[in-house]
Amino acid sequence: MKNILLITYLFQNTYNNNSSTFFWDYAFALKKAGYNVCIISIIPISIKDVIKSRKIDFGFKSYTKSNIKVYTFQVLSFPFLKRINYYLRFFFGKKIFLSLIKNNWRPDLIHVHSFLSGHLPVWIKNNFNINYIITEHNSGFYFNYFKKHDIKIAYKLYSNSISNYAVSYSFTDYLNANFNSLNNKFKYFPNIIDVNLFNLIEDTSKDYDFINVGNLNKNKNHLLLIKSFVKAFPEPSSKKLIIIGNGTEKKLLNKFIISNNLTSRVLLKGSVAREKISYFLNSSNFFISTSLHETFGVSIIEAMSCGLPVISTFSGGPESIIVNNNNFKNGLLCDMSEEDIKQ
Repeated sequence: MKNILLITYLFQNTYNNNSSTFFWDYAFALKKAGYNVCIISIIPISIKDVIKSRKIDFGFKSYTKSNIKVYTFQVLSFPFLKRINYYLRFFFGKKIFLSLIKNNWRPDLIHVHSFLSGHLPVWIKNNFNINYIITEHNSGFYFNYFKKHDIKIAYKLYSNSISNYAVSYSFTDYLNANFNSLNNKFKYFPNIIDVNLFNLIEDTSKDYDFINVGNLNKNKNHLLLIKSFVKAFPEPSSKKLIIIGNGTEKKLLNKFIISNNLTSRVLLKGSVAREKISYFLNSSNFFISTSLHETFGVSIIEAMSCGLPVISTFSGGPESIIVNNNNFKNGLLCDMSEEDIKQ
């Protein structure tokens, strides 16, 4: 086995340079192990992203990074028209794959990241006899986001793969329970990170007491985080919390921070290049997560890799990462309440 193709459902793009950058860690690890690696990603771009950025940038892009070839196609995502979105993902993915074959690059194995990658892996297997494995990441299952058509596609991909993986023990159990007719059961395999990028930097000044890294959305539950922080450290405490990320909840969080006179102690940093996140982690004492659901928790292991102890709510993925017993401790798990987080 020599050539590995990664097919991802999201990736860095001109609308969001920080989108799903952890997929690079898989690619780098495979490259380091001696494989030739190529990435295909058909990236859905929402109408909101287009309006917010005030630009239109769709179509094919290709580039090489660290001898890894990347082929992406940015395509407009149509709200409530999922069948069309799946078709477009397949159509453009197929064109890119056929161009690879035409140029004498044939994968020996395909690693698919999430069933949202669509029909392409099954088509490749049926037409080129190339097997694939699939790693499922998507937390949308927990929120009943996926409809019958989505589940049908997921079942087809899972049943045709040679191996199915999920990124935490709880998510593995969840998928096996909800796809219980599969012969090919899900197995646990965690996400990975680049420890050369995320590592402990000695003698870094600790500018922040607590840090969180994540998209500002309802699932990440940042309002609970800020409220718990204030409850644990009321005025005149000088403790500081920094939150790195952007998203739909930013206005709500800003309003709460301003109305409670927290601007000097709670900082919404916004999006930060992944290469700089390690600096902010090393400049903090603790990492804290208050997510409702996490299939894994990449930001948690990034923080741990930088030497930070972690506090997290029970949310699925963190329970596979955080250990707190007599032999080893790397963090604390708590219930989803202000009082328990405060403790």
